[in-house]
Amino acid sequence: MEYRHLLIVEDEEKIATLIRDYAKPLFADITIISNGNRCSEYLAANPAPDLILLDLMLPGKDGIELCRSPREVIARIKAVLRRSFHEEGDGDAEIRFAHIIMNTEQHTVQANGKPVLLTPNEFGILKILISLPNKVFSRGEILQKVLGYSYEGYDRTIDTHIKNLRRKLMQAVPEKDIIKTLYGVGYKASEE
Repeated sequence: MEYRHLLIVEDEEKIATLIRDYAKPLFADITIISNGNRCSEYLAANPAPDLILLDLMLPGKDGIELCRSPREVIARIKAVLRRSFHEEGDGDAEIRFAHIIMNTEQHTVQANGKPVLLTPNEFGILKILISLPNKVFSRGEILQKVLGYSYEGYDRTIDTHIKNLRRKLMQAVPEKDIIKTLYGVGYKASEE
């Protein structure tokens, strides 16, 4: 099984390199950081990795101090995510894709002019998909963006939400399914 991202926080380069070399078959992406302060900055500016290997004796903030401040790190991550995914810019609260018009302020969706009633999770999933058409999102990414970082439920929950979302959109426009499944990878919005 391959995981997406490993963060190694280790100030001794030889140890960090050795761990990286052994972990390569397990992780698609491996990041090495040699300083506790840079680790805090990295976690605040990037999505949370699948696993963090943390040395206790680090320059700057040590590993124990980093572990004691996870709430601060998570608060920063959430702030970055809020800014990234909730600010539409220029007061434009409308997202248009194919036959869909989504108003993020009024929390409404129309497909071919027909209102589509969605749950908050379905709305969040649709917003993610149509905001970046043709970008493939894994179940984990969708879970993290819609249900939040701390969600520890079953990732197949997304499949049920997608199935319900498709059904509701297809009721409004039967001939057009914009949500595409890439088996083993994830989901994307596409007009193809």
